[in-house]
This record gives sequence, C-alpha cells and structure tokens, in this order.
Amino acid sequence: MHSVLTFIADGFEGRAFLMAWEVWGALVFGFAIYAEIAIAKSLAEKGASAASALAFQFGSTNLVISQVCLGT
Repeated sequence: MHSVLTFIADGFEGRAFLMAWEVWGALVFGFAIYAEIAIAKSLAEKGASAASALAFQFGSTNLVISQVCLGT
C-alpha cells in the first residue's frame, strides 16, 4: 500500500512541476508582449515613426522567443 501511495504522490509532483513550467512560460511570454507594446507606444508618442515602433516590437518579440526556446 505504501508503494502505491508513493507512486501516486510522485506522479502528482511531476505533473505539478510540468504544469507550473508551462504556465510560467506562457506568463513570461504574455508579459513580455505587453511590455513591448507599451514601449512601442511610448516610442511613437515621443516621435518615433510607426515603422520604427513596429520594428522594435517585432524585433524584441523574436529576441524573447529565442531566449525562451533556445536558452540563449
């Protein structure tokens, strides 16, 4: 009986870790996108062209994706 309960507890711990990992990744990505949008809006308000603001936004999104996926 003890080994069955240990097996179940180990499964819950493993699943909890994987779920936390997936949620953390989504939160980081979501917050990064909102931050990039806010910075791009601020740049546009300070006189940057729309093309420059959008280039910053897309460029920084690619940087975040490469850091999260590749670990660089």
